[in-house]
Amino acid sequence: MNFGKIFLFSFALFISYSGFSQQKLGHIDMERVIRSLPEFSLAQDSIDYLSKEYEKNLIRERQKLENYYSNLMQKMQSGELTPLQQDEEDKKLGEMKTELDNQVQMYDQKLAFVRNQLMGEIQASIEDALIVYGRENEFTYILDKNQILYFGGGIDVTEEIIESLKKK
Repeated sequence: MNFGKIFLFSFALFISYSGFSQQKLGHIDMERVIRSLPEFSLAQDSIDYLSKEYEKNLIRERQKLENYYSNLMQKMQSGELTPLQQDEEDKKLGEMKTELDNQVQMYDQKLAFVRNQLMGEIQASIEDALIVYGRENEFTYILDKNQILYFGGGIDVTEEIIESLKKK
């Protein structure tokens, strides 16, 4: 019974391998292609600029929170605040911290959105170039070599794709 299963498995592998050998495989270094595009540098510059602006805003807000906390501690240590006032100030301090945390999340979401938008456009243009190149050159598959655990051949089409994208 085990011999039969091994035979069927071997036969299936043979059939799929023989069909596979007729296919034309290519691979591409997607990261290199992306980094070669001027659009990537512009997108990265935009993301970096936005990130720095958000960071400046967060530093300013964090400084306000720290100043408020420092003033509050001084008032508490000098006995200027009643217990009720201390509770109110603690509550306000907590609200300020929550607002700062919300700003951090909002900025992270905005950056992710902008990054996805800009990189999505770049990836779409690369995908279009890959489809055209693959069809014109009769490739069955063009795979990202950085996503493949092992490959023992195939045709590297990275330079061809970079050149076709430069022509656009």
